Amino acid sequence: MSFATKSFFLLAGLTSLSLALPTYPDAQPATAAVFTSKQYNIYPRIANSAEDLVPHMDLKWSRDAGKVEVTQSIVVFSGVPAEAKTCRLKWRQSDTPGLFSQAVVGSVTVLQVADDDFPTGAPAQPVTRESTQAHVDLGLVRGTINFENWVGAPGQSHNGPQLSCGEKIVLRLTLDEPTELQWANPATATDDPRVFLVTDLDEQSGLYVEVTY
Repeated sequence: MSFATKSFFLLAGLTSLSLALPTYPDAQPATAAVFTSKQYNIYPRIANSAEDLVPHMDLKWSRDAGKVEVTQSIVVFSGVPAEAKTCRLKWRQSDTPGLFSQAVVGSVTVLQVADDDFPTGAPAQPVTRESTQAHVDLGLVRGTINFENWVGAPGQSHNGPQLSCGEKIVLRLTLDEPTELQWANPATATDDPRVFLVTDLDEQSGLYVEVTY
């Protein structure tokens, strides 16, 4: 048998062997959902005012006699797995009435705040605009999350921006400022621009971080 013929049969054998070997699908990354550990309302125009450990996110703009008030939310996620490779902010709405509402504006800007030595909460370390300012100054905008047009929809989860992973993730959420046209819209003129979302005990409603590892 010639060298060429031997080579042909050898290659044919290797090919049939490789075709006979079993194939396995790529392993899917493990995922976990980390719900909020703590939430705080802060007020940009009131340096030292805070509501400690509120069970909801309540973002709004209000205007009375030309005076504008803003409510922001500080959200702290603790216990994020140390081995997390990706982290994404998400939110979940429930079929239960009263846990989610939105009016006039639905776009929310997400700022990831520096978490080192972040205040732990009242009474020792209240979370206020003033006490968090240095952390905010070192923060990075991660994107927006849109709550518009989901009121009354069936319960489901929604995507938000990617975050930088860490065992503790701190975010400041701000409802985007309404335009003059939105303020003046006759259909919504009686409503303050607002997004309200309750984090319930069975984790069917609220903000959470989806991690893969």
